[in-house]
Amino acid sequence: MLAPDRISDLRSASTAALDDPVTRRSTIGDRSFSVAAAHIWNSLPADATSAPSLLVFRRLLKTELCHRSFPDN
Repeated sequence: MLAPDRISDLRSASTAALDDPVTRRSTIGDRSFSVAAAHIWNSLPADATSAPSLLVFRRLLKTELCHRSFPDN
């Protein structure tokens, strides 16, 4: 569990976006979990990242992933 002061370092004050860590090597560093997870989280719609519960988040995430997989449907 992250300390409250650490959470404020990870999140922007106005949005639920995570800070993208800076890496030295694009081949290895950009594939690390912390970089890839932040990039994916930031690509989600705001209503999903600010969902009031896990159940709502899962529903919105599933909908978003279906839209990404099948854009014409």
